[in-house]
Amino acid sequence: MSKSGIKATRTIVTLALLAAMSIVLSRLLAVNVGPYRFSIGSMPLLLSGLLFGPVGGALAGFAADFLGATFLGNGPYSPMLAPTPVLMGLIPGLLRAVVWKKPNALRVFAVALPSYIIGSMGYTTFILAKYIYGQPFLPLFAQRVGIYAVTFAVDAFIVFLLIKSGMFYRMGIIQKPEL
Repeated sequence: MSKSGIKATRTIVTLALLAAMSIVLSRLLAVNVGPYRFSIGSMPLLLSGLLFGPVGGALAGFAADFLGATFLGNGPYSPMLAPTPVLMGLIPGLLRAVVWKKPNALRVFAVALPSYIIGSMGYTTFILAKYIYGQPFLPLFAQRVGIYAVTFAVDAFIVFLLIKSGMFYRMGIIQKPEL
């Protein structure tokens, strides 16, 4: 197998593992607190975008959502909610150069924040308010903003720690920048 074939295989396997981690963290290890669900299932999707770019991140997000909802969901698969996990991988992928130029906590938080604002807090809340619960957007947004602020901070901090550990360089997933 050529070197490019090995790299492509490593990429596909790593994306599949990140999608599987997302399913386990969001569907099996989530903590329900009243009507709210706390989960760090978006963390592997953020990583998939940061490691493999917008296409890899979006594919991992879609795979995690589709497979998780199909096999472990509470009801039928809902394509209306699919854009959120896709955005959780896509947006960090689009902004990944910001992090890898000089990795630090502030850059990781800055790249992760738009995913949460646009995806979880914005889009998903809108769909839940309009189509699932049939209630106004702003009251539901006010209820959900706290849990997503905590989830965002935890996810981004874990991603930062994983990047800081250097494991992605040692595994050959990311090349260390020349100083």
